[in-house]
Amino acid sequence: MMTNTRIAAFLAVAALSLIPAARASAHHQNDRVEVYVVYESMPDETERARTAALGARIVWESADEPVRILSIPANSLAAIQRGPGVLRVALQAERDLELEAA
Repeated sequence: MMTNTRIAAFLAVAALSLIPAARASAHHQNDRVEVYVVYESMPDETERARTAALGARIVWESADEPVRILSIPANSLAAIQRGPGVLRVALQAERDLELEAA
């Protein structure tokens, strides 16, 4: 039978063992990626607000074409892809490779 002291020690060790996992998870959420986003039509203020709420920052946007390069938290990628009017999302590194191959 475990004493209260042993139970407390066990719980303390268990809690301390979770700290690195929690830090790694938080660090992963802070990882950012640059994505190339193609829209059906020019993004408006509603789309700007939606992407900002997801933690996106506009790196570049075209004045003539419905495309943007966004810096986003890696965990927001799926939400960016599901946006209304979004046709395609590619990691910027992939887009750079496509341009080099052309």
